[in-house]
Amino acid sequence: MLLKERQCWKLVGKHPGHVGDLIIFWEVPDAWTILTRDSSFKILKEAHRKNLTVYKVRRPRLPSGRDCVIHTSRLAQPYKGILINYNSEGVRVKVPKVIVKPGEVVTITAPEFGDAQDGEVVYLDKKDKSVFALKFKFTQPKV
Repeated sequence: MLLKERQCWKLVGKHPGHVGDLIIFWEVPDAWTILTRDSSFKILKEAHRKNLTVYKVRRPRLPSGRDCVIHTSRLAQPYKGILINYNSEGVRVKVPKVIVKPGEVVTITAPEFGDAQDGEVVYLDKKDKSVFALKFKFTQPKV
């Protein structure tokens, strides 16, 4: 029994966030609402507590309206666009003369970022194909 307890505590110690999510999920009263950025709460709700309300939220975006420049490997030249809004994880832009594809990697330069940032196209506006969102790709530092 002692060996199993130690293994359990090692597992908890290595993954404190995941264990904490489970504790929060089961301790929340039925009348409450969970606001989260974590998809696991919605999965848990559907499987175990359908009467609990869970909303997935995102980080707020800062409005801009300033000029930006985008470039992709398939474009011969950079194109100017308008930075609609942004946060530390991504941007939403309007580039009138360019149509991008989901999953395409785009480099964007704007005064808000200082240097150029690479991002993956994760959203295309259904009505206006020149409006799209990028999720930034960050390279992990080598340890």
